[in-house]
Amino acid sequence: MKKIYILALLLVAGIAQAQISSNGTANGSITITPKGLQGSSNSTAEGANLALGSNALKNTIYNSAVNIRDGSSNTAVGDSSLFANISGFQNTALGDLTLQKNVTGVTNTAVGYASLNANVDGTHNTAVGNLSLINNTSGWRNTSIGNTTLFDNTTGAFNVALGNWAVRGNKEGNYNTGIGSFALQKTIAGSNTAVGAFALQNDSLGNLNTAVGNSAGFTIKSGTGNTFLGFAADATIENFTNSMALGFNTKVDASDKVRIGNANVTVIEGQVAWSNPSDRRLKENIIYTNRLGLNFVNSLQTVSYNYIADKNKTRYDGFIAQDIEMLMTDLGIPFSGLKKSDDGMLSLAYSDFVMPLVNAIQEQQKQIEDLKKQVDETADIKRRLEQLEAKLMN
Repeated sequence: MKKIYILALLLVAGIAQAQISSNGTANGSITITPKGLQGSSNSTAEGANLALGSNALKNTIYNSAVNIRDGSSNTAVGDSSLFANISGFQNTALGDLTLQKNVTGVTNTAVGYASLNANVDGTHNTAVGNLSLINNTSGWRNTSIGNTTLFDNTTGAFNVALGNWAVRGNKEGNYNTGIGSFALQKTIAGSNTAVGAFALQNDSLGNLNTAVGNSAGFTIKSGTGNTFLGFAADATIENFTNSMALGFNTKVDASDKVRIGNANVTVIEGQVAWSNPSDRRLKENIIYTNRLGLNFVNSLQTVSYNYIADKNKTRYDGFIAQDIEMLMTDLGIPFSGLKKSDDGMLSLAYSDFVMPLVNAIQEQQKQIEDLKKQVDETADIKRRLEQLEAKLMN
């Protein structure tokens, strides 16, 4: 009761004097006044500033002659928070050493030990978490939430980091978004998006990459324009460009390639058939050819098989890519349906087999018509012979 009574007296005294204060700012004082910061730490009592903690807002100067907002509306709670601030306004610093070196930066929010500590003139940044955006100097419009998020950022702008160590290594890159622990941890480039723990964790030099899912795009280090969607959807090597892996544990093995589903997927379907752009206006060097025809089709070897990774051992009908490759060598002609990845793995585009089948049918039809013509000619000769025989008999 005695302590409560003493506290009440202090509050009454504070109200009567329109302020609550201790001996000075040098010894960890708390100073609150209706007019804002007051005492040796500021040249005026104007500006609607609030300072709690040793050396908080120590150097701020409200100067309405320069700008009505200069040095105003700042909140500093914690040892040396907003210590160097002079003309910055509308900043909020909660925690020891938060926004300590800010001089002219405005509308920044720092919550957590040393968050935005090195910021000098960066604006519109939000840092929530221990050491978040600690090295930012002039980067602006960054949002950093979580322990050591955007830790190395200095001048990068428009970055978003949410989660422990997210986008930690970025320094000057812009427009990165990392959501999830360790997402985009090592990036120093820009315009990457990673959602999920460890998503694009090792991407350092890559740009324009998108990864959604735990550990998605984990292998990529310097690739550009890649998309990974699904848990552990990834590339087989670190520097692919314009590749895409869609689905759980799906691995794409070449640049400019799309892989849908992992080795266990047995059916990929859609409501309508797959369409390819085929307008003449999109094409050049057009050559009408029938080089892939009956000889090609007659040499095809159909097989039945199952995939090694398929636990259900489902049987499929088709071709073996190596057989097609050998056939191309034997015939001495290329075939667009045979694909080879950077690692030498072969695949087949079955839709490309339509063209040689059409050529083969047309070639057979010509043979049929030629045979029909020969049959007609033979029939005519037979008829004339019969007529001649009849005359001779008479």
